Amino acid sequence: LMTLYIIDKIIPLNTETTLKLVTLPLLVSLVPLSTYTLTKPWRKKEAPLAALLTIPTAQVLVSIYAGYHANLLTIPILYIAQTHTIKALEQQNWKNTTTASIALTATALTHVWTWQMGTAILIMYTVLTIILEKQKPLKKIGILALIITPSIITDTLRTKLQQPTGITIAYNTVRGKTSLHNLYRLGLNLNFMTNIYVGGYTVNWLILLLATIAAITINPKENPLDRLLTAWLITISIIFPVADSVIQSRLLYNTPIQILAATGLNKLKNEKTIETLTILTLMTHSLRSTANMLFP
Repeated sequence: LMTLYIIDKIIPLNTETTLKLVTLPLLVSLVPLSTYTLTKPWRKKEAPLAALLTIPTAQVLVSIYAGYHANLLTIPILYIAQTHTIKALEQQNWKNTTTASIALTATALTHVWTWQMGTAILIMYTVLTIILEKQKPLKKIGILALIITPSIITDTLRTKLQQPTGITIAYNTVRGKTSLHNLYRLGLNLNFMTNIYVGGYTVNWLILLLATIAAITINPKENPLDRLLTAWLITISIIFPVADSVIQSRLLYNTPIQILAATGLNKLKNEKTIETLTILTLMTHSLRSTANMLFP
């Protein structure tokens, strides 16, 4: 955020114009790069496709439409934290543990809700790793604690400048927007989220279809990235049915659905015509959606 503040002060434009013409395009370009970085170590061939499929997802379209600058800035940082957490649990070295811890702490200072969600994903990933690998569970728990604890301490110390803590803010937000009554309203909530909220740009049905194909076929036992994606799916599935449209949209916004979509599309690798048409359709949808946006 300090970087964005400096950019705003250096460029001789008013704040709103700077955000639209400089800051937002800069942040949007970081998401495909971080997606590529997260995907490459475990799915090298799919990494470029995953980065490309970031363009028609909510992370780009909703950010442009609704101006989610803090959330958008946090996503690349969170993906870095997740990349190095996986490596830390695999290689058990200080380099990856420290990098993951610093990145997660930066996430806590940038966007509290995303930090909370990202931390929950890392805990779920570690639980899955312990269950599936059945090796050195205490050491893995210790590494995760080293990664997560500094961000919690930082959030607690922040109360000296701001009340309440980020944990409290996130808890109050979730408590106020989740209830069993939303199970009854699930259809209405989904309709509002997909058609009205943030311009209806949260959901791209073709991306969701490809992601569903991947969700059925990924192998969390063999591939650490698949395990991370499974952790995402399990965690959001717990909250999604009882959440209102706002929380549902944020859950889908933060999820690296582009990686799942790339995996799903890769299943069609023997059908080059279908793959090409799918990519062209998604890019056309992204361009048309951006052109249809109304800016004040």
